[in-house]
Amino acid sequence: MLLIPVSDSDSNIRARKRLHDVQNTDRVPLPDPTTEEARAFLKSRGWEHLLPTDRALNKSLQLARDTGGMDGFLRGLADEVLAVVTPQQKKILSGVPIGVVDSHHPFGGVESLPGGGRCIIFHRGLLLFIHDMSRILVAGLMMTREMEHDAASRFLFTLARKSMHVCLMFLADYHLQGTHFVEIPSGLEIEADLARRAMEKFCVLHEFGHILDDASVGSGGVSDGSENRRREIRADAWAAKLVKYRTHPIFDAIEPATKWRLASPCAFMAIAHFLEMVIANIERISVELGTSVLPRDIDMSKYPRASERYDALREILRNESTIGRDRDEAEELSNLCWWLVKCLWELCERGIAVGFYRQIARQS
Repeated sequence: MLLIPVSDSDSNIRARKRLHDVQNTDRVPLPDPTTEEARAFLKSRGWEHLLPTDRALNKSLQLARDTGGMDGFLRGLADEVLAVVTPQQKKILSGVPIGVVDSHHPFGGVESLPGGGRCIIFHRGLLLFIHDMSRILVAGLMMTREMEHDAASRFLFTLARKSMHVCLMFLADYHLQGTHFVEIPSGLEIEADLARRAMEKFCVLHEFGHILDDASVGSGGVSDGSENRRREIRADAWAAKLVKYRTHPIFDAIEPATKWRLASPCAFMAIAHFLEMVIANIERISVELGTSVLPRDIDMSKYPRASERYDALREILRNESTIGRDRDEAEELSNLCWWLVKCLWELCERGIAVGFYRQIARQS
């Protein structure tokens, strides 16, 4: 279970039915592009100068392709990570359907199918939440380095408001005046894409971890809070140990990709912490915004706090002995992501306390 638990809403029921319809769909790999097509794609993204030689490009190119929107993207990512699991694990996981539900909720999880079996669903809101927050993370970490203190403070206050905007959009379709979108220099677009992709890969691995965990120890329909916490920590740990591997010959060859792959579990828990704080303060935020549309019945008690999961994941990273200097860079990046998100939340609290958000709230 990622981020917030969602009840058996109509959208969740429709999700299970839709995925039941596709559970036997074969995954047909698309043919690899030519080197010329690859170069054209990379040039269009401004990435050509960052990539390996022509010889490396010619060796099993696997470009990001439009294979049916978010569904295709997610299935492609799932197939990628299957390359780093054991044959026995692959046998279990390759038959699990995975897809995207057209819902704004920032949620993903393993669901039971009406006709039996299990599937993995990601609500569209989760992928968009990761996309938007990865831009905020990269902007906050990279752009403020070149700013003077006062300018950096104002910029962080802007990022705090945009982070609040993002969370409200996906919790209740509630928008603030202005945009949640962060304009960043083209060079940082690459880094934001790599951060996003790494966190999405961790999320897919996390859900695969639940499937394998249930296959080995059994789910048993347990709803006890302590057991749920242990299940989440186990899935996190399994995903964190595999997310470090390269699964894409292009995206994973770009220099910043390694540190983001290694830091992605902690980075994801950082943005989950921000959402968690919004949920914990939803009553106060609702009063400040003068709205009753924000959900007030989200029960997080059965799941470990993001801070607990972050600490466990940081310990796994710290004990990773096979990655040398990369580990040190990733640990620093993980710490910076957590620090930044805590800073953004503190600024949001200031904004709430002084009435900053009431004037910019509106119903979409």
